[in-house]
Amino acid sequence: MTTQTTPETITLRTHLKDATRGAHQQAEEAVGLNRWLETRETYADYLEKLWQWHAAYEPAIVIQLPEAAKSFAIDRLPQLKADLAALGRNVPTPPKASVKLASPEAAVGAWYVVLGSSMGGAIIAKTAQKKLGDVPTAFLADPTVMRQAWPGFVGYLSTFVDPSKFASGEEGANTIFKSMQDHFSK
Repeated sequence: MTTQTTPETITLRTHLKDATRGAHQQAEEAVGLNRWLETRETYADYLEKLWQWHAAYEPAIVIQLPEAAKSFAIDRLPQLKADLAALGRNVPTPPKASVKLASPEAAVGAWYVVLGSSMGGAIIAKTAQKKLGDVPTAFLADPTVMRQAWPGFVGYLSTFVDPSKFASGEEGANTIFKSMQDHFSK
């Protein structure tokens, strides 16, 4: 007697995780984290770079999200402003982002990258504190994202099981990974 197994249902989340692995790696390499964690000054420079990107792109993505996804769009910019102020930095004016995503699913894919980056942010916060001592990390280690927004968003992504929607979500995610890569390469 043979046992038949059912393959795991592929959702937009599992598709995005697999399909954007290369773009994720390229964005991480462009950021080059170690150079930003050498001194408090370079860490402050890193947070300014994050401010410029997040302040420009997050609002442009959020307005394109489907209504059901907007509850996972937590505004973390006040924490980033506070971190910069604690380091004695003025908040620079962000450049305007022109991000026109092809569909609501593309916006969901883009938000997957933005919100997912907070998971790495928690690791970066611990590393920064270990290397640099008591530096502000409210933006990088925001517990609201990790305890509420990310788990809820992952559940939301799990509702997308129609493979016809996956290419659009992947396109949105890759667009945002590329914008991060370009921003940190300057």
